[in-house]
Amino acid sequence: YLNLTLIVLIPASGLSIWIVHGVRPGYLSSVAGRIRWRWLLRCVAVIAPFWAVYTLLGLIVEPFTSPRPDQWVALLVIVLVMTPLQAAGEEYFFRGWIMQNVGAWFARPIVGLVASIIVSAVAFSTAHLSPDPWVLGSIACLAVAAGLAAWRTGGLEAAIAMHAINNVLTF
Repeated sequence: YLNLTLIVLIPASGLSIWIVHGVRPGYLSSVAGRIRWRWLLRCVAVIAPFWAVYTLLGLIVEPFTSPRPDQWVALLVIVLVMTPLQAAGEEYFFRGWIMQNVGAWFARPIVGLVASIIVSAVAFSTAHLSPDPWVLGSIACLAVAAGLAAWRTGGLEAAIAMHAINNVLTF
């Protein structure tokens, strides 16, 4: 249920930017006016091995202690199919919609970038509702990295790749 509500952020963000600002929804994806699939796959190919090694090192330091759930196959399918879309939904809202709207308030681009990344990172980490400050800090670091990647590459593809790989390997 939660994944579905977050996936809905993709069309909701696109529709709202189109209705309110008259900007084609594709420009929420990238400066090309669409998602750049080759670039997204390249980002996945580069990021996945690093994240996999990081995850494996984490498992060596702190192995799983809970048993495998009874419905592990269904959970695996949900994670592999829905989690990348859920991560994309969050990126469209937090790095696409929020960053573009906040950044547009400022005449100086660097000030708009800094302000939009701060607002996006605070909103993103707060939305995860963790009472642990270390978890919030970790989530905020992912948000800042995703914001910088989106700005530097001119699109959400690198941010989506980072976020999706992180969530798939975490879950």
